[in-house]
Parts: sequence; structure tokens; C-alpha cells
Amino acid sequence: MRLLFRAAVGSTALILFLTLFPAALVRADYTATDLTPGGAAVAEALGASSSGQVGGVDVAGNVHAYLWNGAAPGTDLHPSGPGSGAPDSSLLFAMTATQAAGSTFTSGTSHAGLWTLAGSGFQLLPDSAYSDSQATAIAGSIIAGSGTTPGGIHALVWTNPSLAATDLHPGAGYSSSSVGGTDGVRVVGTAALNNATDDPHGALWNLSTSSFSDIHPATGFVNSNALSVAGGQVVGYGLQDNSVASPATHAILWTLSGLNDSSIVATDIHPAGFEQSFAAATDGSAIVGYATDSSGFDHAILWQSPTLTVDLSQFLTGDLVSSQALGIDAQGDIVGNATDSSGNQHAIQWSPTAVGVPEPASAVLLGIALGALLVRRRRGG
Repeated sequence: MRLLFRAAVGSTALILFLTLFPAALVRADYTATDLTPGGAAVAEALGASSSGQVGGVDVAGNVHAYLWNGAAPGTDLHPSGPGSGAPDSSLLFAMTATQAAGSTFTSGTSHAGLWTLAGSGFQLLPDSAYSDSQATAIAGSIIAGSGTTPGGIHALVWTNPSLAATDLHPGAGYSSSSVGGTDGVRVVGTAALNNATDDPHGALWNLSTSSFSDIHPATGFVNSNALSVAGGQVVGYGLQDNSVASPATHAILWTLSGLNDSSIVATDIHPAGFEQSFAAATDGSAIVGYATDSSGFDHAILWQSPTLTVDLSQFLTGDLVSSQALGIDAQGDIVGNATDSSGNQHAIQWSPTAVGVPEPASAVLLGIALGALLVRRRRGG
């Protein structure tokens, strides 16, 4: 986001305005597009990149992997050839400009899959050591997900071009682990403690240093889950502990800094006025997710900063009553879902429509601040 001012005003006026009115910066405007193909009762967009949006659509009772390019009806990418084993269902979770990661499902068993978007190529990822697997994240040469072993679920990565699976499970202190997201170097997810309650903890793997970090907040939360990583940010959610009267699930931002992420600071970014909140994805600056109101309806939320949020549900049209934002691309396009009053789920994309401008009240305050500054300049010669 940027505030545009005439050069003659000078940077001093901008600094003054931001100092006096930091919470009244800009109004965000978005256009919501329903990506759901006609006749589908269930659709969801889970990931996005400059090349499009991916997710799944119910087709005759089975979910099919889908690719959109900003509009309905999209392209059905459900595998049908011999290499796929003719799965019952398929779903895409994340994408790059050329590939998408997801899973196929046959008779209750899932297998991680990699889709090459040019030509709609598909291949199952190697998972012979696991009874089932899922690919839930992709960036650079890394595809990440999880696989089931006799001892529990383990976080996995597959690396292009060999695509051999590497088990990331952190060891005996944890009963299970899974992946939420990756930026191509770091992988984030959840590692459940090997204790009586299997408490989940946010987890961070750095592939460049082959290191693992338990990033569960030091105070304030019983459990935590990390879902996305980009730039210096990891986002997810956790359940508050009994230090508050009514513990609830709150969105969490972890800020990474220092050599090999040596400093990790967790911040509760729950937006005021909601019962619960979940941060689902970050592009390294903006964060998206959703928050639940007192009536039980979800609202898709954009965090422009940890304290400045936009309720994306205000841009929905028709009878859509509940929404979730689940992914964001480098252009600021946001994807997720919305449910109508009949219970049908729609795949949704929110696209920014313009650079923000000061709200009317903020513009008045800005004029006052700038006027005072110009008077002082005249008096001071």
C-alpha cells in the first residue's frame, strides 16, 4: 500500500500524519469473483499464483482438482490416465507458475500428486514407505506434505527433479508431524508432542541447514499450528491457555529475523470484535485468513499489518453469508470460499481494485495537519 502526495508537501508532512493517525491509513477496495462452475454445489479455491488459482469442485458427487484463471468455469484437472490409477477424487492445495501440488483419493486412501500445468500433466509422488500421503505445499523445487507410517503421520518433502521423499519428522519427542506451507527453503507445519494429549506445536524446518525448530509461543497458548511462510513471516493459529477467562482460538504471526531465523517472535493478531480467528496464508507482508463472529459466521479477513485488518466479506454479493480467505498471491489476489444461505460452498477470488486513498474523515485530518505545517513554514520564513 502507498499514500500518494504531491512532492511539494514534502516527507515531513507524511511523517506527521502517520505519527498522529497511524490507524487511519487507507481504505482497501476489492472485487469478489465467484469461480464456481455452474451447477456445482461445492467449490473451494485453496492456492494462487500469477498463473491462476487452484482448488477443488464437486463433480457428480466426487471432488475434482480444478484450475482457474480469474473466472469461472475453470479447468477440470482430475487425473484420468493409467498413471493416476483412475482415482475417485482429487484436490489441489497450492501452485507455482508451472506446477501444482495436491492429492488423489481412491477407496479412502490418498496419494500425493504433482500436476504440471502446461499440458495438464500429472504424476503420483513416490510414497511407497507410507500407507498414504498428501502434498499440501509447493515452492521452488520443493513439494511438501505428509505421509502415514505405522507410528503416525510424518512431515515430508519431495525435491525436483528426483522427487524422492525425505521424512522431516523431528523424532521421538513428537508423536506426529505435518506440513502447512513452504517458501522453497523453509517448511512450516505442526509437530505434536509425544505426551498424553498429543499437544500440537507450530513447527519450522530450515532445509538449507537441515534444522528443526519448535516455534510454539512461550506463553499464552495451549497449542499452535503453522500454516504458511513467506519473507520473514510465519502465520497460523493456536488455542489460548487458561490465563484468560474464556480461551479461544486466535490467529498467530511469527516474525523471523537473524541468521538462519535465530530470532522468532510470536504475536497474537486476533482482530477485535470476533470470537475466534485463523491466519491461513502470507505473502511476506499481507496475511489472510478468517474470523468467526458471535453468530457463528466466518468472515474472510485480510491483515494489512498485525493491527490493521479488512473484512473481505463486505465485498461479497448475493446471499453469501460466511467466508474464509485461504491463499494470497504476489499480486495481492486472495482466494478462498464463501457459503450461501442454502449451504452451498462457492470458490471465491478477491482482487484489489485500486490503490487505497484516505477515508473522508482521515482526509480532513490530513488537511488540518498539512495546513498547520504550511502555516508554521510561512511564519518561519
